[in-house]
Amino acid sequence: MSDNRKSKKGGMSRKTKTSITYAVFILAILVVILCIMSGALHFTPNTGKDVQTTPTPEVTAPPSTPTPSPSDTPEPTDTPAPESYSITVFAGHGGTATPEGTTTVEAGSTITIVFTPDDGYYVNTVTVNGELVDPADSYTITDISDDVSIDVSFDTVPPNEQPSESAAFPG
Repeated sequence: MSDNRKSKKGGMSRKTKTSITYAVFILAILVVILCIMSGALHFTPNTGKDVQTTPTPEVTAPPSTPTPSPSDTPEPTDTPAPESYSITVFAGHGGTATPEGTTTVEAGSTITIVFTPDDGYYVNTVTVNGELVDPADSYTITDISDDVSIDVSFDTVPPNEQPSESAAFPG
């Protein structure tokens, strides 16, 4: 007698592999959505402020007068561009920071970042280059000499507490 049963090669059927692929894809989308809603992921439009460009001289038609000889042309001087740094600010769910995103500033300058909680929220934590600082309504950086990253998180005000006008957090 011969065995008429078909043997399966390759393990899973194509339908099962497709179903698993779709399930993983949907799960990945849900994870991204949850991260965005929790404030763990934040997207800001690229306005070009974080890209440093060197101005390109305009190209014009050659002058109608004869070109001066090389001895008449002054030597170009190399003037270094001012040193600049990036200040990157991320505000989590429940409020905003101004400015938010990446801002380029010149070395030695000062910048103040203002944190504005939404109604029912307060400034919970402020982290500067990975280190916690006292939560407040703003943070000022003076004499900038390096790139800085600032993260601010907001939390909901407990229902029985009302934040005072001067307090950054319930108390």
